[in-house]
Amino acid sequence: MDPDALHARLAAAARRHRRSLNNEAIVCLAAHDEPVASEQVLQLATSSGCSAYDCEFVAAAQQLGVPLVTEDRAILTAFPDLARSLDLFNDGSRAPRFQPPSLPPPKSP
Repeated sequence: MDPDALHARLAAAARRHRRSLNNEAIVCLAAHDEPVASEQVLQLATSSGCSAYDCEFVAAAQQLGVPLVTEDRAILTAFPDLARSLDLFNDGSRAPRFQPPSLPPPKSP
C-alpha cells in the first residue's frame, strides 16, 4: 500500500470512529505491538553501545524482518544491514522497496 493510500484509509477510519487522525493511528498501532525479549534487547545494547530503548526497535525490526527507518546516527552505524535513513529508505540503493503490511480494519469501540 502506498503512503497516500494508507493515509486515505487511516483518515477515513478516523472520520468513521470520530477520532483525530493521530488517535486513530495510535489505536491501529497499539493493536500491532511487537513484544521483544529483554535478553535480546540487552544483548543488542551491550554489543552495539546503543541504548536499550533504541535496541527495542532494532529487536522488533529483526523479528518482523523489516528495515528500521531512523535518523539516529548511532543506530545507522551499529546496524547497517537493518537500519535505513529516510533518504535511503525507498530509493533502492540499499534494499528493495519496502511494502508495509496491510492493516486490518480497526475494531469497533
